[in-house]
Amino acid sequence: MALHSLMEGYLLSLCQSCHHQTGLMDRLAAFEIIASPVWVFDIDHCRVLWANPAGLQLWNAKDLGELRNRDMSADISPTVKSRLEQYKQDFEKGQSFSEIWTLYPKGRPTTIRCVFSGIRFDDGRMGMFNQSLEVLDRKESADSLRSIQALLHTSVMISLYDRQDRLLYANPAARQAYQDSDESLCSRLVDPTVHAAMIGCLATGGEAQCVAEVKTHQGVRWHEIVARSGWDPVTGVAALLVSEIDVTGREEASKKIRFFADHDILTKLPNRRHLEQEILPMLALAKAEGNQFSLLFVDIDRFKTINDTLGHSVGDQLLVYVAKRLQQAVRPGDFVARMGGDEFVIVLTTLKDHAAAVTFADQLSTILSRPIFIEGHELNVTLSIGVSMYPQHGDSFETLLRHADMAMYAAKESGRNRTQIFTPALQRQLQLKVDLETSIRRGLLDDEFFLLYQPRPRVADNNVASVEALIRWNHPTKGTLGADAFIPLAEESGAIEALDSWVLAQAAEQQKAWHDEGVDINVSVNVSPRQFHSDRFAATLEAVAKSNRYQVGSIELELTESVLMGESEEIAACLRDVRNLGFNLAIDDFGTGYSNFAYLRDYPITSLKIDRSFMGDLRPGCIAEGMIAICRFLGVRIVAEGVEDDWQLDWLKHQACDEYQGFYFCPPTEAHHIMDIIRSMKLRRGAGFDGTTNISHLDLKNSIPGTRLRPRGSVA
Repeated sequence: MALHSLMEGYLLSLCQSCHHQTGLMDRLAAFEIIASPVWVFDIDHCRVLWANPAGLQLWNAKDLGELRNRDMSADISPTVKSRLEQYKQDFEKGQSFSEIWTLYPKGRPTTIRCVFSGIRFDDGRMGMFNQSLEVLDRKESADSLRSIQALLHTSVMISLYDRQDRLLYANPAARQAYQDSDESLCSRLVDPTVHAAMIGCLATGGEAQCVAEVKTHQGVRWHEIVARSGWDPVTGVAALLVSEIDVTGREEASKKIRFFADHDILTKLPNRRHLEQEILPMLALAKAEGNQFSLLFVDIDRFKTINDTLGHSVGDQLLVYVAKRLQQAVRPGDFVARMGGDEFVIVLTTLKDHAAAVTFADQLSTILSRPIFIEGHELNVTLSIGVSMYPQHGDSFETLLRHADMAMYAAKESGRNRTQIFTPALQRQLQLKVDLETSIRRGLLDDEFFLLYQPRPRVADNNVASVEALIRWNHPTKGTLGADAFIPLAEESGAIEALDSWVLAQAAEQQKAWHDEGVDINVSVNVSPRQFHSDRFAATLEAVAKSNRYQVGSIELELTESVLMGESEEIAACLRDVRNLGFNLAIDDFGTGYSNFAYLRDYPITSLKIDRSFMGDLRPGCIAEGMIAICRFLGVRIVAEGVEDDWQLDWLKHQACDEYQGFYFCPPTEAHHIMDIIRSMKLRRGAGFDGTTNISHLDLKNSIPGTRLRPRGSVA
């Protein structure tokens, strides 16, 4: 070792004074008389840079030139390469090592006890100076040699500590992992209590195992640690043998699994499962201390419309935006969770009365009402918020959540963008809704629904060209109900799909019956926006189109403008499919929403219905006049709704409108009366009456069950 230190010091002085490697080689030649093998290894290039004659013999090389030309990178495993890089860092700290290594000169294994340290080349790089102290007998110590090799080259970190927690030994893997080679085991652990627990286990069982966070060169990592009591083979004192495996990947994967089991993937907010776990101790504490707290059920208004019209990408970004704003609004100790869809729950432990909860909710609505821009779209977000209080409105999570949900729906029904506190009256109203929804489904089975038809005469000659099918409900206890009494609930509950399919089937059958009687009339059917996303309704349309019984070209589907908002390729493709099946398409109540005449250009629309609200203002240059002109230019049939006076009809004739609909001609009536109306009109024309005369005086209207004459200005 003294000889090694002398040579190393001399070599270092040579490196410091030499500017060229050839000069260094000349000086190294002075050590060729040393009997033990000595060589210099270039770690960066995986080559032996210099060796004395004994070193050449060890490496089985005929001369230095042949040895220097050997590229050893192919024979060095990734583990050994990593260890060599670690040695470079150790050499920078002035450390040297004595270890047993096996070399493979020309494939021949040679095991040596080697001392090596760092030597800096003239270009500033760090190399490795090696001296072989002895060649070990491989036959007599095969197991021992293999165990040494495994210890040196394994990725398992192995270290030995004395009972004062001082490091006695660390294999290369451990040295590579530690931030400081002299660190104690306790100082490396992120949580020092883990060390105390390990020592406690060792005192009783002689072995301790755990998975803990440790400080390493790579930052904080998860290690699986096994510690065993033992002895230092050099001094004989009690020691602690520690082996570690990096399991960060496994722990992070497990951590992610645990996180997403309790959190929403999109917003990263806690989910319902997590909320249930968190609220139980809140309830217990509130009960024990006699406290109150608030639960808010938050819903984004018209989120489905945004999702359907602007796409799910915009919808998802909006949900993330709202989630962040909710988190920023609450105080420490409060809790925000996403229940699913566009629904969130906030538990306010710091606001403990109705007034404070409502004030907070109003502030929340104000914050979120500021316009936001997503993918070029300006969005204005409003919230409907329901509030329940503990213990006034329930003493369990399920009850509080249900009551806040009821209050939220009441806020929506009151016009949206508002806050509603739960009251017992809301529960009674909800029960009525549930009963009504059940009645709708039962009513379909019991044939309680029926259709009325309102004629759509041609403006030019007053002949009935089309009719609109309008659903009515012959309720067993409430009497005849108009569509406004149950369609909104059917939309909300999903029963609308069954109703729409039923209406289409009935209207198609009626159109066929009129055709069989020699009268061809177009039948118009209202379709819910959600139907254009339903595979079931698409299948119904296809079945009607493929049946030879029906004249599909005489069936028109009326949709609202909300279906067309945005630039949804899904909707555009669906409408093209509907037209390809042969159905006509009409926009109903045009002018009441986001009226855009580009719809008529971009979508396969065949008819446009001017809303009744425009029929009261028919001055020159009015909106209805512009609508008719554009529709005629685009070749789209125009239908005026809500015509109730002869002067309105005269104006429509002057504008060359195609059809009209309203009480001036006839209110909704039963199917068999449509034939009576058509026959009556033919008779009147045959008798010399003007074909444009209305038929409101006919007795047949008073015989329609559930229908009566209404004064001018009424609606169907």
